[in-house]
Amino acid sequence: MSANEGLQVVWFKRDLRLEDHAPLAAAANGKPTLLLYVFEPELMNDPHYSERHWRFVTQSLLEMNSRLEPLNQRVYILQGSMLEVLDAIHAHNPISNLLSHEETGLRVTYERDKAISTWCRQHHVNWQEYQSNGVKRGRYSRDGWAHDWHRVMSQPLAEPEWAQLLPAEDQQRCLSDYMMESALLKAWSTRDPSHQLGGVGAAQHALESFFDERGKIYHKALSKPLLSRKHCSRLSPYLAWGNLSIRQVYQRLQAERGRSGWGRALSALNSRLHWHCHFIQKFESEDRIEFEPMNFGYHQFQDDYSLANEQAWATGNTGIPYLDACLRCLQNTGYLHFRGRAMIVSALCHLMQGRWQFAARQLAQWFLDFEPGIHYAQIQMQVGLTGINTLRIYNPVKQGLDHDPDAVFIKKWVPELSELPVPLVHTPWALGPIERACMDLNYPDPVIDIAQAHKAARAVYWDRRQNPLVRQDINRVLYRHVETRTHLKTQHSNKGELR
Repeated sequence: MSANEGLQVVWFKRDLRLEDHAPLAAAANGKPTLLLYVFEPELMNDPHYSERHWRFVTQSLLEMNSRLEPLNQRVYILQGSMLEVLDAIHAHNPISNLLSHEETGLRVTYERDKAISTWCRQHHVNWQEYQSNGVKRGRYSRDGWAHDWHRVMSQPLAEPEWAQLLPAEDQQRCLSDYMMESALLKAWSTRDPSHQLGGVGAAQHALESFFDERGKIYHKALSKPLLSRKHCSRLSPYLAWGNLSIRQVYQRLQAERGRSGWGRALSALNSRLHWHCHFIQKFESEDRIEFEPMNFGYHQFQDDYSLANEQAWATGNTGIPYLDACLRCLQNTGYLHFRGRAMIVSALCHLMQGRWQFAARQLAQWFLDFEPGIHYAQIQMQVGLTGINTLRIYNPVKQGLDHDPDAVFIKKWVPELSELPVPLVHTPWALGPIERACMDLNYPDPVIDIAQAHKAARAVYWDRRQNPLVRQDINRVLYRHVETRTHLKTQHSNKGELR
């Protein structure tokens, strides 16, 4: 069978939208086309994911279907092995073309994609993958990457000709064994008011409200736990799950250039869009960092770790108020401002003797905007496993005093301290034993001495940074992950200041 005959299948993954969608645009060619999303057991059971992610995906899919209904189209929402689903479809109606975006995912999706590629070759199916968000597959050097990214971002949006996207015949019979349970779909379609709603409609509302008014002080809100919830873009889950493409946001931003009073905010957002793809490109180029340090020199170090401290961190009961507030906020809402994210990683891995792998998997479950590429590249940078980046060891008390001086955020998420006067909310251990007993505080003592922990962490980091094997691998890391003209900017000699 030639690629010009048979059924076309568009496979949705982390691209849950109908606009600027290259596979959909390519499929709009007058040939019968099946649209599908598969909830795969390997992903649903993976420790990086939790129900909040699948709820967001379900909301996105159901909204897509409501928009597709007038076009006599639908996304089949299935549950099972992708290989088995393809087998079932192919036996009923032979597939000629499989179309999808490239996915920079976890090792589990990479292995799945290798199996799909083998299946396609065996069944003479043409699998066409399209570049996603300016991330380039098979790239071994960063030279020229920024130029290529801006070129992709400036290209016209890939919009389908809907009149030419013909529905396939009803697949209900051959896919009946794989249809998502209606009860589960209904449960996951219900909004959790603590989390952002999934779908293009919610994404567009966030985008437009940002440019209408919310985003004017974006650059000032990035580090503020309360201001960030309103004045940051709040686009990250919509970008992570593909309700919006980076190119859509980039071009919308460019249309706002020159707007009075918005210069710094727009510049900051533009940088974030660039860095979003920059970090995913790191993971695309070297996905082993899901399991091991980016810099090979750090492989030689084996640290003791504290299970008790990891548990205190995971439950938001470290006895350090601002740290606990950030952890509890993230656990409950799926969102935390950027500086807060860096701080909670630093607190666990630098001060509390926690494992970076533990932090990575736990945070992935909590982040509604979990994006594997950004996630692991950021973890490696924040923990200090690259050998090229400045290490920042955050002091959670200082961060609270700087960014939540009146303790409004702390009191919201650590209500055990709500009756304390403001200075003591940040450091309740300063209370004398009599005062503590009288107030009957149901809040733990700190699990660490911050000053001592910082001193020890700084000494360890600096010693390792100077290790010959670490220094030996720096040039390889730079070549793989940093453009030549920016190499000098990335080689800092900072000794890990307490922030």
